[in-house]
Amino acid sequence: MVNPQSLFSEYFKLHKITDVVGESRPVLTLNKDQTIQECISKMIEKDVRSAPVIECEQSLEQNKAVFVDYIDIVDFVIDLLLKQDKTITLETLQNENLKNAILQTKVSEVANYSKLDAYVTLPSSSTMFQVAEKLGQGNKRVVVCEQGKVLNVVTHSDVISLLKKCIDDKGAANFSDTMDALGLGIEFNSYVTEEDRAIDAFLLMRQKRISFVPILTSDSDDDRQIISVISARDISLLSHGNIDILNMPVLDFLSSVRQSNPVDKYPYLWCKHDSTLEMIVKRLKATRVHRLLMINDTKLPTAVVSVQQLTIFLTGGQRSEQMTE
Repeated sequence: MVNPQSLFSEYFKLHKITDVVGESRPVLTLNKDQTIQECISKMIEKDVRSAPVIECEQSLEQNKAVFVDYIDIVDFVIDLLLKQDKTITLETLQNENLKNAILQTKVSEVANYSKLDAYVTLPSSSTMFQVAEKLGQGNKRVVVCEQGKVLNVVTHSDVISLLKKCIDDKGAANFSDTMDALGLGIEFNSYVTEEDRAIDAFLLMRQKRISFVPILTSDSDDDRQIISVISARDISLLSHGNIDILNMPVLDFLSSVRQSNPVDKYPYLWCKHDSTLEMIVKRLKATRVHRLLMINDTKLPTAVVSVQQLTIFLTGGQRSEQMTE
């Protein structure tokens, strides 16, 4: 039987960046003086998770780009709140001065704040295999640049699109191995319950250095089931100017997010341990999410499979225990 890892690797080595994303595409960029509030609004408008900051002091030097993404914003907001109040009470969240300090902070102060990822630039002559190697290290976007000018970006979504094309070209039968057989799932046991506040979920993301948290029912341990997922991207609701909504029960908070952002159609997306590689790739491609929760027969999440793990798989890299967006 053909090794799916070898098929993916060979396919990605045959395709250059420009084969997948073209010579250039519209790229959302932020200037260093724009605020967090403006940044969030622009990322919502363009439906992106991160954006490069132009004319930042660090600039595009030493082969690294300066980015802002939702994980950076979450971590910055949580750290600022914790400096004021270790338990982050409603009174703190209603503090107008603190709200303004958060929303009016310049993006240059938040760029790469989380330190979860290094953003590496690659020339347009690079192969998609080289892109996958960088994205597998935790990078969210590889910037294709020349003389410091941002020409293009390559994302995890582009990787999934090429994985899907490879499966279509090579035949689904070659990608019938299960998640358990391939060892692609990472054990995951961090969660909040429906009774917790939204701020508690974001606190957990910061503490665990993860970008999403499952929400479970508040039943006893044996009866708990997954209801939904809250992610770093859901911090986007702060662009409306309200910080105190973080004190809402997490499901009420998510309801507000879903109403304000129609892009977020799915409460959560799942797979099982015996799901095939073909199904995983096609589901990720169709839904435009970056991870699937693995659930057991009682609908309890036990592991997660992400686009990042697939890029590590196709390049033969080391497993990552970090769950980035």
